[in-house]
Amino acid sequence: MPTRAITFKLIIPRDDAEEAVRARRAIWATHAFVNRATAYYETLLLEMRQRDVCVGVGEDGADRIVPGSDWQVRLCSRLTDRGLTSGQAEEALPLLRQLYALIVVSSQSG
Repeated sequence: MPTRAITFKLIIPRDDAEEAVRARRAIWATHAFVNRATAYYETLLLEMRQRDVCVGVGEDGADRIVPGSDWQVRLCSRLTDRGLTSGQAEEALPLLRQLYALIVVSSQSG
């Protein structure tokens, strides 16, 4: 399944008129909100994935890996915070991994 990206350009007046200032503030507020929402869903999906994740490259050039077990701990904590017992949370882990595989179709190939 291909991934689609849509690029668009907004042209906003750069003058100091009140309307232009309001438009710039609204755009940046929307930008900040979308970034926060993206980070939330990215974290949730990584927890559901429950596998090792490379989160960047360290100063020494080595990959920085967060083990899948760390993501499982975070996910269990999230589930127990929402009222599940620790046993129920453990039982939910394989189901959430399956849900992740349905959401992220490319994960099924590797």
